[in-house]
Amino acid sequence: MSSEEYEMVENPGDSTKNWVEEDDQSSIKDLESDDTSIIFQHLDIGNQTPEDFNDNPTFQDVLLNYKGRKSSSRHLCYIISGLMFGMWLLLLLIYANVKVTDISSSWKWKTDLVQFGNENLTLNHYDPENKNISMDDIWQGRFSPGFRWIKWLNRPQYPKSHDNYNNAGFYMTRGSKGEFVIVNAVDNTMKVLFESPQFPYENNFFYIKDVILNPKISVDDSSAYHLVVTDTLRQWRHSKFSIYWLFKPITNEFIPLMPEKKDMDKSKPSALKLLHFAEFTDDGDKIVFGIDHDLYWQNLKDLKVERITSSGSKSIFNGKPDWVYEEEVLSRDKFFWTSPDSKQLIFGTLNDTEVMDYEVDYFVKESENVGLTYDIPPTVLIDSVNQYPIKQSLKYPKPGTPNPKVSLFKYSFDERKIEELQFNHKSDSIVYDGDWVDDNHFLVKVSDRRSKTLSKQMVKVNENSVTEIEALDAGSFNGWINKVSPIVRVKNGYIDKTWTEDRTRLVYYDTPLSKEPLILSKGEFDVLDTEKVVYNDNEEIIYTLTNIKGSMSAHLTGITLKGEIKVVLGGDKSGKYEFSSDDNGQFMSLEYLGPEFASQKIFSTVELHLLEDDDAKLGKFLDSLEMTSDFSRMKSELVKYNFPTRIPRKVKIGDKDPVEINVIEILPPNFDPNRKKKYPILVHAYGGPGSQTVDDSYILGFNDVVSATLDAIVLIIDPRGTDGKGWKFKSFSTNKIGFWEGRDLKTITSDYIKKNSKIIDKNKIALWGWSYGGFTTLKTLELDQGDTFKFGMAVAPVTNWLFYNSIYTERYMNLPTENTNYHDTARISDVEAVAKSTRFLIMHGTADDNVHLQNSLWLLDKLNIKEIENYDVHFFPDNDHGIQYHNADIVVYDKLLNWLKDAFMGKFNDF
Repeated sequence: MSSEEYEMVENPGDSTKNWVEEDDQSSIKDLESDDTSIIFQHLDIGNQTPEDFNDNPTFQDVLLNYKGRKSSSRHLCYIISGLMFGMWLLLLLIYANVKVTDISSSWKWKTDLVQFGNENLTLNHYDPENKNISMDDIWQGRFSPGFRWIKWLNRPQYPKSHDNYNNAGFYMTRGSKGEFVIVNAVDNTMKVLFESPQFPYENNFFYIKDVILNPKISVDDSSAYHLVVTDTLRQWRHSKFSIYWLFKPITNEFIPLMPEKKDMDKSKPSALKLLHFAEFTDDGDKIVFGIDHDLYWQNLKDLKVERITSSGSKSIFNGKPDWVYEEEVLSRDKFFWTSPDSKQLIFGTLNDTEVMDYEVDYFVKESENVGLTYDIPPTVLIDSVNQYPIKQSLKYPKPGTPNPKVSLFKYSFDERKIEELQFNHKSDSIVYDGDWVDDNHFLVKVSDRRSKTLSKQMVKVNENSVTEIEALDAGSFNGWINKVSPIVRVKNGYIDKTWTEDRTRLVYYDTPLSKEPLILSKGEFDVLDTEKVVYNDNEEIIYTLTNIKGSMSAHLTGITLKGEIKVVLGGDKSGKYEFSSDDNGQFMSLEYLGPEFASQKIFSTVELHLLEDDDAKLGKFLDSLEMTSDFSRMKSELVKYNFPTRIPRKVKIGDKDPVEINVIEILPPNFDPNRKKKYPILVHAYGGPGSQTVDDSYILGFNDVVSATLDAIVLIIDPRGTDGKGWKFKSFSTNKIGFWEGRDLKTITSDYIKKNSKIIDKNKIALWGWSYGGFTTLKTLELDQGDTFKFGMAVAPVTNWLFYNSIYTERYMNLPTENTNYHDTARISDVEAVAKSTRFLIMHGTADDNVHLQNSLWLLDKLNIKEIENYDVHFFPDNDHGIQYHNADIVVYDKLLNWLKDAFMGKFNDF
């Protein structure tokens, strides 16, 4: 459930989701959360033009990726309960503004009953006249849920021209032609903000990718300044380079945001500048922005630009995280916080001088399309060809090597003065987060290098004094420290999250210096680490996501400041939800992700709290809401397709102290346990510590296509060490990366084959994974030695954990000098054992900044030494961890599917 460890994921902790354009390669597979179901982006949909911009399949794919349910990372694993399948397909037919109750009496989907072993199963109905789902259907977005992109307005931003704006909620979204519009959440009336997403400037046209509204001025105020974003070039997972513009409605003027000419590097052209980021201070009077690893701010009263820092370089990051801090610690592109009164700024500086470099070569990209690092050399083209690769050097610490050194500084906007902030830390400490509690108290969270202890320190900023609020030793329960969502200011205190020996808890500090917080969430469930927390001061209730209804679920939960659970939206039904809301939690967009088909609904929490404490009424309230998501473009297609059936399982393994493992079983269309022809099996796993692949979400993807196209059974397995079941289960990973994953996969798969031997072809058993899942695949083949698994497919795999980044790896494994398992379990040690499988496949992007190509090349060398040849390799030029550049997102999945088809047809048996 928790996406805390998902290296390829957005930051879930950020409650404001910025617009991500279709041509942004912003969602990458993360090391810890390869989604079993890829949501494709950069799709070529020919001449198809959806009726509504929000229905565009490409938009939906990018939106889902950006929200963390993406081709990486994040997690889109699916469960379909046979008993609920009829309702699932019923919901597929619901389109915008149609209530479930409006059609439930007139539509009933057919299902088939079969007996499988000792169990009666309800399967998806099979019609021989229908088509089975294919990868082309996924690429075309035929089954994407039609979510609307939403950015909530805060109350000062509300359009005052609306007659009843005080009792309404407003959000920004995109219209049918891509225009930016403001929508009233109560009556759905619209106000056009930008009629066209394009604007001219000095004989060029620029395309608006995002709009950042001034936080303190109504959108009706034509004299206000807003921010507009264009020309985005992705850098890392969250970081990007963009042109930012000041927009003034009264004059329809666009002014590029950039430093004064005297502050610009004289060696670089003085054209429009790509900035790291730009954001308003809370008072709406200033904009803080970054360029070339330095911080600046602009006063909107006179448009004067002031420089804050001047030490930025390839090795010095001011107010901006370096690669490892962005990926593993902060999960955002900024490393600064402005005070609530907007008078002071605290920013982090990372000194990477001692951090070693990793070089990445680009063979086909031109320099303007390479945003990896600080300084990009010019492209030298001869006949449209790069004669020499573009070399980029990335600061990347690996286990046991020097980490970035962190400092914090405070800056006064009035005095233009910088002073170092005093807090307790060592040279190799990690600052996991920080934030202002009020105008004079700043909370900073500091961990040791191994992420085993956490010191929460409250800095009294005006006095520059520090008080330790909490000292947490995660090592005492065999756990670790990782990223969590930011704190939320409440009354005179704040809401935070902490870890106990069993679960992640929500806690309330009633004053900035309080050392005895009230634990608000109690019981056998987790508050999800990186999911947002919102406080509704009208109702005095906190909203967040918990797995209170089961390890596979995520329910919207309302908890009071006294620790009373007042709302669990979704009741006792299994389900995976996400939500966004305005700042005070009075209006929400609730996104239901499964196990029935996904939907989106918008509502006022005032209505919600009239029904609190009554699960039955809350369920009826949710069912009665109109849908914002639009299914009209899909309904005519659904009756033409046959779908696999997904069944959630909880499997116990081990005799003395049995452990329960979550599994999804996917049965192909027209599954027949009595037929003579036997079924092949594909097993998929990710398996990273604290990750979760098996949950209640349901979005059709690659595993479903394998089942439907190759007539195969698919098993998706979360081995020991993954999330959803508390620290006792997660801590199996501590110091033992690579130990339990293969053992659990082998045990469950071999037992499944044994129990169903009459229908399983034991010579056609394969497994696959991406990133950490690629490591899990190869490690399982090594352990198995061809006994159970005959084929394996590893995409962008880690092959030796000495090659991955220090903060992630040492979080679970400590330093290499302290743990012999770096050699024993955390690498592919016995390539001859791997090669006892019939055949295996390795694929990797050559410009992978996350899991370096070094991993696959190191493994290939080991195979060469042992003269092993029963494998195939495919490299994707200039592709990063997501493998999406130049149609690679299509090729990689076609390659996997066709290779697996050849394997199941026996084409590799004679090699």
